[in-house]
Parts: sequence; structure tokens; C-alpha cells
Amino acid sequence: MPQIFRNIIKCVFVFVILFLCPRDIYAEETASPEETYTFSFTVYPCLLPMWWLSAEGEYAFSEKFSIALEGKYWDYHDTDGRNEWKWKRLETSIGIRGYYNKVLEGFFVGAYLNYLYVDVELDDHYFDSMKGHRSFKTLGTTAWIGYKWNISGGIIEVSTGLSYYVPVKTRINVSDEIYGRTYTKELPEQLGLLGLVWPGVGLGIGMYF
Repeated sequence: MPQIFRNIIKCVFVFVILFLCPRDIYAEETASPEETYTFSFTVYPCLLPMWWLSAEGEYAFSEKFSIALEGKYWDYHDTDGRNEWKWKRLETSIGIRGYYNKVLEGFFVGAYLNYLYVDVELDDHYFDSMKGHRSFKTLGTTAWIGYKWNISGGIIEVSTGLSYYVPVKTRINVSDEIYGRTYTKELPEQLGLLGLVWPGVGLGIGMYF
């Protein structure tokens, strides 16, 4: 089994044992089955092995709708044999979620506006004098769909969707400090800055307030 799936299973197992099981034992004493929550906070720890950090807070402003604020951070290194790429992605999103039955629980669809900032660095393995750097800013939108389980005040969420980012230039200027020359190089496709993008599957855990 791939290591990433093992990490996902471990995260879910630890969360159930340490958080959900104790809450189930004392559920009748601490909360009514019909209790309505107005705020939830969800994190996505199963993405940590990939250096993704993501968290989202939701506030219920009606019986069916909530406003959501999400933050994502990605610190990633890669190499193509000669060049080493280092990039950091910082993304903030604000959106509205609509729930089918009850706000903050069950099936939902959402729409988000995104602000994305990317900082890219390049180091040449053959020539230490050749380095590149560039920063990008762009806007995007996301359509999101998923299901949120309320387990005695704890949250498990599974969701996915599609994002679109306004295209930006994908070339970086590389300078040769010894000869004083500059040339351009195409950025790796993993940056995912252009057009339609699949963000992946979100597997979140959290709690209600």
C-alpha cells in the first residue's frame, strides 16, 4: 500500500480513537441530538505528508446556508535532474455553502472566490551562479461539493470540486551571476496556475461550536 494511503488511514484512526469515541460515550450528557450549531472548524491533516496545510471555518447565517473562510499553504520542492525548484503557495478563499437538509451537516454545494500567491525559486545543480526567482498573484473561483458528518459534535468531511484561475505568465527569469546574462525558463506544470484545475479530494476532521 502506498505510504500516503497509510498516512491517511493512520490520521483517521487516531482521530476516531482520541476524539470521536470519548464524545460518543458522553454524548447524552453533553448535547441534545437536535442541537443546532452555528460554527464549525475543519482541518485537513491527511494532506500533511504532501506538505499541504489547509483549514476552514464556517459560520451558519441561516437554516440552509453558511459563509466559509479557508486558508491553504503549500511548501514544495522538486527537481528535473538539473534544476531544483522551490515554490510556496499561499491561498485564501471566501465562499458560501448551501446544505440540502440542515446547515453545517450532510450534503452541500459551495462556491468560492480565491486569491492565490506563489513564490518560485530555481537553483541550477551544475552552476551555482545561475539562479531564478519570481512571484505570481492571481484570482480564481472554485465549485465545491461534498458531505459533512456530525458525529457527536465531531466532524468528518469528504469533498471535491473544480477550480479556475486567471492565467498568468509561466516563465521565470534566470540570471547568470558570473557572465551577467539572463534567460527565461518555463515553470513546471505542477504549479497548476493556468485555467481549469482539480484541487483533489478533501478529507477533513474538525468540531462544532
